[in-house]
Amino acid sequence: MQKLSQMIVKKSSFSAHKVTEDEDTVTVEAPFGSATIAKDCSSFELRDAVGNSLLKSATLSELAVSKGSNFLKVTLDKANHGQKSIFVGAGADAGAPLTHDHSTPTVSNTYGVGSHSWAPQYYSLTDSYGALAVGTHDWSNLTEYWTSKDESDPQPDFAKYPANWTSTDAGVQWVVLGNSVDLYLMPANNTYTYLKAHAELTGKPRVPPRYAFGFFAGRWGWTTEEYIDTTLQQFRDGNFPADAFISDFFFFTEFNDYAVPPEGNSSYQDFGWNPKTFPDPVTQLAKYKDLGFKFGGIRKPRFGNPKYLNTLQGNGWLLPEGLFNVNGQGRNMNYTTQESKDWYQEENQHYLEEGVSFWWNDEGEVYYFQFQDWNLAQEAGFKKLENGNKRFFSLNRVYTPGLQHLGAGVWTGDVAVSWEALSQQPGYMLNYNLAGNVYLGCDTGGFVGPNATGELLSRWYWSSAFFTIMRVHSSFDYSEHADAGLPITPHFPFMYEEQYASAMRAALEMRYQLIPMMYSLGHLAWTEGAPITRPLFMEFPLDAQVMVIDSQWLIGTGLMTAPVLAEGGKRTVYFPELPSNQLWFVFNSTTTAAPSGTEKNFTVPLDETLLFARSGTLVPLGPVVQHTGELPGDGVLTVHVYAGSDGEFVLFEDDGETRNYESGAVRETSFRWNDNAMNLTWHVSNGKLKDASMFSKVKAVLFASGSEREETSAALGSDGCISFQTTLVV
Repeated sequence: MQKLSQMIVKKSSFSAHKVTEDEDTVTVEAPFGSATIAKDCSSFELRDAVGNSLLKSATLSELAVSKGSNFLKVTLDKANHGQKSIFVGAGADAGAPLTHDHSTPTVSNTYGVGSHSWAPQYYSLTDSYGALAVGTHDWSNLTEYWTSKDESDPQPDFAKYPANWTSTDAGVQWVVLGNSVDLYLMPANNTYTYLKAHAELTGKPRVPPRYAFGFFAGRWGWTTEEYIDTTLQQFRDGNFPADAFISDFFFFTEFNDYAVPPEGNSSYQDFGWNPKTFPDPVTQLAKYKDLGFKFGGIRKPRFGNPKYLNTLQGNGWLLPEGLFNVNGQGRNMNYTTQESKDWYQEENQHYLEEGVSFWWNDEGEVYYFQFQDWNLAQEAGFKKLENGNKRFFSLNRVYTPGLQHLGAGVWTGDVAVSWEALSQQPGYMLNYNLAGNVYLGCDTGGFVGPNATGELLSRWYWSSAFFTIMRVHSSFDYSEHADAGLPITPHFPFMYEEQYASAMRAALEMRYQLIPMMYSLGHLAWTEGAPITRPLFMEFPLDAQVMVIDSQWLIGTGLMTAPVLAEGGKRTVYFPELPSNQLWFVFNSTTTAAPSGTEKNFTVPLDETLLFARSGTLVPLGPVVQHTGELPGDGVLTVHVYAGSDGEFVLFEDDGETRNYESGAVRETSFRWNDNAMNLTWHVSNGKLKDASMFSKVKAVLFASGSEREETSAALGSDGCISFQTTLVV
């Protein structure tokens, strides 16, 4: 086994397994599959739980030498050579399809395009197994891993992980720097099984605090205390739901550090408060929390004040100058040692004690695992609050396997203000989901470019409403614009004409109604590894049409969104194949959308989106509130039931703030719809658990083709049943 990797969660126990051997081979058998390897490592076979051969390599590995360095080549030949292999889950960048044929692991960001996150892993849909590689090196000084515009002077690129794979006609070939590799193989007959195995290997995705499922208002340009106060009040006065605001540099210092030299600038503050924006931070942050707003501040992995730079230099915690594609050369921190993490946590801790709720981590792509090391230091700070029970949350510009176990979220980087960028965001999200990330958002409205039009921003709000993180962001000005230095209008609804503001309000209200569903699916992700948002092929693996669709997606198993992603309000929707007795319904309607297995064209008003539910889908909805602290509102949980098939949904409720859910402090209400009996029953587990945010009443609404909408109510908190008298028209 290699050194411990940030990608692999430490375990104290393992699945039951049996090891047998003969003169030439060793076989390991587990409930999910078995593997046989030659003692001289010359051959290998992987089988699933019932003994089907998945991989069968006559030659497993060979050592190669390039420019004086050793590279290990590992060959995984598929057992079934009769079909082309399809791989998913290797990573994401702008415009990447859902399927991949290779991965050169790296993390980076391209200004105006977005982030790039590629990992040493994949899942083969056709060969029914997944793989993740841990090499002997986290980065490499070899020129094979360097990138530079000037080939005569290559620059080290520590953001590349030196273990890559490529699909071949025979299977997969891995190339890893060094003499050895740990290759983790996961037999899995479907994507759900793989993602559960991946979560068990890299760490179960922790559930963020409930406020993180609300709306985040971000921008570059929170310039004064008065501006912050006025802007937050405008959200409340206009009934635009929001749970948090996020600030760039101006919360902790008075100027950005992009022009700070390697030796630093004594006027720059790394761990301070900007007196213009936060003259009295403790009082201000408490006031904003009373208004329903948490605060998240930006953090950079580099330093600007000579005081801190000297400390880092003296302890050997600075990364070298001359690295490829890095801001702040010579000022970036190496967080790999525990001592460096401890130092950072101690310096950063006062912010948490003074009222900061979470971190927005930017530009941490200097080395491959920088975000993970950085988050570990920040998480240690949360563990010093509330007896170590406060949930950690952060937003990060890239994803590497294992980051999800900390409770961290990701956004898609510095994307453009454009329709093309909007159209790329759903694919980003789905690729991240398949890679193991659950919580993802984007700069709604775009970050790089001119002012967003009202139409673009409204459509983007409707798309982001169905992401797991909903957040807006915008630049301060746009120097590349024809009017250089033109101030950028923040992407806040009240800054736009009423028709657009109303559309954005409608999207926000839809988002907040969905929080009980999304939050419950977040708990399911914690226990099962299944993402909240899912590509269509996870539910419809036999429908060949869905493999190339990344502009529609599922929330859970049966709620399908298809937002407008192009100018003009038109789009085409594909309705995946369903069993003959099932239907696709228009959300909140008894109207059927279209026959399954067909496409349909739509024209969509600005204040609406395309949302559909398949037969058997249960959709729990909360009331419209202005922030999650107001939940449960009037106490009524509305459950939509779409008839035509049996269905189920588990509602998870907890305190929304602590880590007590990890030890079982969760009220689970298991709803079941019996389509023949026409009744909705529910069973409550841990019913004695109480919290002010829990629902006390359920209103069931039945949508059946050929019938009028029906609704009826009952108490919630103990087992119950609601029966309907509808006679279905077939």
